[in-house]
Amino acid sequence: MFPYFKELSIRFFQLEAVVIECAMPKSVLNCTLTPSQGKCTFDPVKKILTWDIGKIENNTQSSGRLPTIRGNIILATGQPVPEGNPLLTVRFTINQAAISGIRVQRVDMHGEKFKPFKGVKYITRVKDGRFQIRT
Repeated sequence: MFPYFKELSIRFFQLEAVVIECAMPKSVLNCTLTPSQGKCTFDPVKKILTWDIGKIENNTQSSGRLPTIRGNIILATGQPVPEGNPLLTVRFTINQAAISGIRVQRVDMHGEKFKPFKGVKYITRVKDGRFQIRT
């Protein structure tokens, strides 16, 4: 029996534990940024900007009010503006969904006297920077 694949639309699910990390160039001294949601920190030693957004609600996505970040990046004196776009690493969780679209239709247990719960809990976790956004 082959798995049944069904088109999956992410816009109907909540993104949870959303964290975006950005490795800044060595010429960056500091960042003063204000996010519209969550909190933002910059490690001046490792040159990593971390934006912990948290949960992105469904109604936020449909209304077009996605989280944004604004501010200033301070460069070392005499350093040119870095060329190219930085690499962003994104981590997030989607509960009750499998990105692959694979569904479990039934689970058969033999040799047990109890009846298992019929439901299956799906979860999609993206961690360790498996998805990278490049512009």
